Amino acid sequence: MKRILIFFSFIFAINISHAAAIAPESGKWWNPQNPNISYSIEAQDNTLSIVTFTYDDQGNPEWYSGFGQVAADGSTAIDLFKSEGGSCIGCSYVTPTQSDSGTEILLSFTDSGHGNLSIDDQLITIERFNFSQKSSEERILGNWVVSAPFVGRKDGSTGYSDIVSFSENNGVITGEGIFNQLGSLSQLDENGTFLSIVPISTDKNLATLFTLNDINTFVGKTSILDPSLTQQEIIDILNSQGTQTLGIRDNTATDFRLSDISIAFNNLENLTLLPVSTNQNSVSTQFGSSTIQSVSTTQPADSAAINATLANKFSQLQLAASNTAALFGSALNTSPNTLALSGSPNTTLVWHGTAPLTAPPAPSTTEPPPPSTTTASPPASTPTTTATTGCSSFPGFKSTGNLPQPYLCSNGLATFGQIFNRGIVPQGKIITTQYDTQVDVKARWDDGSLKHAVITIDGQQGFINFSVINPPTNQEAANYSDPGTTLTLTSGQNYSSQAMPLKTTWLNGPLVVEEILEDHNDPNLVVQFHVRHYNNGATRTEAVVENSKAYAPQHTVAYSAQITSGSATFNTGQLTHYKAQRWHHTLWYNNQELDNYVVQDTPYMTQVGVIDKYQANIQPSQSYLSKMRQSCAPLDNCEDTTQMGAAGLSKMIGPLPLWTTSYITYPQDKRTFTYMLAGDDGMGAYDIHFRENNQNGTLSNMALNYYPLSIVEHPGVSLVAWSYSSPQDKLPCDPSICTDRSYGNGNNNLSWDNSHQPSTAFIPYMVTGDYYWMEELAFVVSNNLIWPHPVYRQGSEGYIDSSVSQVRGKAWVLREIAHGAYLLPNESATAYPTTNEINTILNNNIYFLNTDYANNQPPNNKNCIAVPGITQSTDCANNIGQSASATSTPGIVNGVPNTSTSPWMHSYYMWAVQHIYMLGYTNIQPFAQFMAQFELGIFGPYSQTGYCWIAASAYRLSVKDANLNWLTSIQDIFNVSFPDAVGQPCPSTEMSQGLVKDWGIFSTKVANSGSGPITLSYPTQMMSSHGVAGDFPDYMQIGLAAAIDSGSSESISYGSTGWTNYKSEYFNTAREKAHNDWPVWAVIPRSLNVTE
Repeated sequence: MKRILIFFSFIFAINISHAAAIAPESGKWWNPQNPNISYSIEAQDNTLSIVTFTYDDQGNPEWYSGFGQVAADGSTAIDLFKSEGGSCIGCSYVTPTQSDSGTEILLSFTDSGHGNLSIDDQLITIERFNFSQKSSEERILGNWVVSAPFVGRKDGSTGYSDIVSFSENNGVITGEGIFNQLGSLSQLDENGTFLSIVPISTDKNLATLFTLNDINTFVGKTSILDPSLTQQEIIDILNSQGTQTLGIRDNTATDFRLSDISIAFNNLENLTLLPVSTNQNSVSTQFGSSTIQSVSTTQPADSAAINATLANKFSQLQLAASNTAALFGSALNTSPNTLALSGSPNTTLVWHGTAPLTAPPAPSTTEPPPPSTTTASPPASTPTTTATTGCSSFPGFKSTGNLPQPYLCSNGLATFGQIFNRGIVPQGKIITTQYDTQVDVKARWDDGSLKHAVITIDGQQGFINFSVINPPTNQEAANYSDPGTTLTLTSGQNYSSQAMPLKTTWLNGPLVVEEILEDHNDPNLVVQFHVRHYNNGATRTEAVVENSKAYAPQHTVAYSAQITSGSATFNTGQLTHYKAQRWHHTLWYNNQELDNYVVQDTPYMTQVGVIDKYQANIQPSQSYLSKMRQSCAPLDNCEDTTQMGAAGLSKMIGPLPLWTTSYITYPQDKRTFTYMLAGDDGMGAYDIHFRENNQNGTLSNMALNYYPLSIVEHPGVSLVAWSYSSPQDKLPCDPSICTDRSYGNGNNNLSWDNSHQPSTAFIPYMVTGDYYWMEELAFVVSNNLIWPHPVYRQGSEGYIDSSVSQVRGKAWVLREIAHGAYLLPNESATAYPTTNEINTILNNNIYFLNTDYANNQPPNNKNCIAVPGITQSTDCANNIGQSASATSTPGIVNGVPNTSTSPWMHSYYMWAVQHIYMLGYTNIQPFAQFMAQFELGIFGPYSQTGYCWIAASAYRLSVKDANLNWLTSIQDIFNVSFPDAVGQPCPSTEMSQGLVKDWGIFSTKVANSGSGPITLSYPTQMMSSHGVAGDFPDYMQIGLAAAIDSGSSESISYGSTGWTNYKSEYFNTAREKAHNDWPVWAVIPRSLNVTE
């Protein structure tokens, strides 16, 4: 049985449906027992055509053809007509004669590649003609559009789809999908039957059994199953219980994003859009003389987004649920790489390189499905100024000194956020530039020096040069008169910036004044206007609408909204606004926008420590830049995964999400900046936004009223353990929704998860200085703190080690808490009420980690900090960087009960801890150096550590023996985890053979190891390495770089050797190249003189 590697990726929340009748694959058909007769069959909508070349009784050639409608039972009756005469190839046209042959045939199909033809009471079996004479193994090569429903998923996901490309190299077939999720594919027989196994979580696999039933399609069964099942058990379950999977060959398909669709049209009055994908990127549009009256799309409302120029051209936008049949054309009569359009008079379509359709198909006689009423997302009609490519004049970054040097892209006023290193602008001093400058201080370091400020300048194109001065005196605020912005909701509320109460003044100086206005009189909604007045008369108003009152009765509000600011208007379309969601939109009065882009000095940000050091010279491809999302509609999750807890590589996961790392590694192109904001905008759709509203009059600190929920005020609150909340702190919830232990808001389309959450709002707030992003950061921190069980969290103490179960969850929750503690305002004029509380909680956790683990290693064990309800022994940690709370017990591994760790999760945690150190919380260094022992041990020299570095990317490693005693050395971990590799040279073919025997994904010894096999001819190939961004070695890079920078004794002894080992990995060069378009994991050590 040949083993084949495959990569699958997932796009969630697809509604799977199929036409009732089986549509045959169009092309050449035959009966192998009578090979001198061929049939050309084509399906178009509900009509089949057949043309056959045959012979009469004397052996003379004859042509017959006919058309017929598909009946309800799937059969098609066709009267055959005989054609004679006509012209030869290249000759002048001669009209052929056509006569009724008097013969009727009946066609029916068992699948898209096999069927029956009945003629004169004779039954003939027919099948697609494989004229290429390829084997089933060869036929799997090429690009396939794959779709299948998920079944049995607790998170409610309903399907996945992907484009998977198969290729052969040295006898091994590999496959790669858009997001490169690793799985396995085994060929079971020579008839084209395959079994696919794709890990989707630590305890679940997606299994698919499918058969190449014709030349260009395959069908099969899929289900989500336990990894411990044998292959035969999997096959039996799939045959009896699996649900349908469909694959279509499409060698022109190269991407699955809607932004690949480009539609140009002239004088088009009505357009129906039937996209073949439900991916969330926007439809790119170009216009001639267009007068659009209405547009409808089958794209689901919860992921739709349409270019701003389109939104300004029509008066009505309709959205409806998707129909996956559109992907395959069985119901809509389109090939997999085309888009169905109906409209008049002229339509041109381009997608995936398909030849343009010079005329539209006939208008559809079928009404499009009605707008969805169950999704929280609106019509995708967010107008946005299309981002330019940024600064064509930008000459490159200057050498970084003590002060940053950002670059102003054009003359005029600009406002931006700026970070400063500790001690550079001492207390009592202020910063200025060579231009008229206004500085609004937001945060200070613990020594009183300036950390973060919002800078406004009226400057000239070029570098901005900062200098430190004494504060100016008597700076008067800019004079302004608010021209007025209104917000009207169809649910009955009307708001005006001229009548809304003032909450705070955010910016205040001679160049710009910004006031934060807030109205919370509605029983459910909180509405804000952030009104920014410049001294040249320009006014920017950001409207924010939230269903965020934490202790108000849970209620979902349906409305559409219109914002008006002079001649500038914005309409949301119909929204379903669930509890704890928020959205925002910005208008400039009379559309007079100040669009002056500032290129941030990201090398300086690296020097300060707020971002990592990345692989040098990352250059995103033009293809990637052109596909970056540039807007996000209100209450749309946009780039964020619908069911966040679903396993697998996604754009969200990593130190920073893809959209943010794309910006910080290439800020000179404005599209990366706009992509970052659009990506983070998607978090507004999740139920993570809870404002204190003193519903029962019990709030002790009124300064917290209408700010994100505080666990100091509400020590007994919880989301994940909602039913265990204390009575006084329990959030109101509809009994029909919160019937089990967890809180919910009734929106089953979206779910948040702490172990897969992206870093949110940290960099957007840092570089824009916008109040909206500042509050979004505060909401994210608050949500991470109110999420856990209140007992395990120890109420207001906020401990995450025992209250967050997954190691990766601990990493990302600590990261978010640290980001809030570091950046939220603490300057007295605009200090945020929860900033000090968050800093206290972060330091609580640092103390816990140091005391329980870093300072609690054998033989100096001390009792762990007691957590009520949790029994902890004195062996909280071993002496090689492993803690009890960072292990799991998946079952028997190599014949012994297993307590294990996942090195890649440990890598995430290592990175997060060192990142917190780099933010200035140096008291966490003992725990960072404790963790670095393991990280460096598995990459260090084999002769010293006894661990071969090519196994550092294993999915799981044993860390305790059969008696559940800690293993006491890195070498013991290797020996217990890989007994067949012990004693072999590292690296070597013999070492790889031993590792594959113990931990290869096809091994029967290990359940769900998750690690791919190693190619024995590549001795330096690490486990699960495929030379792509986001493989398991890539996950390990961030932790290794962090450990090297930790300053531990191991980093000094062999940090450089560990990095050299890692960079000598077989696929390293390919992985570095892949980082250009996926730079998430491209972190390199600060302390080594390396650029990659």
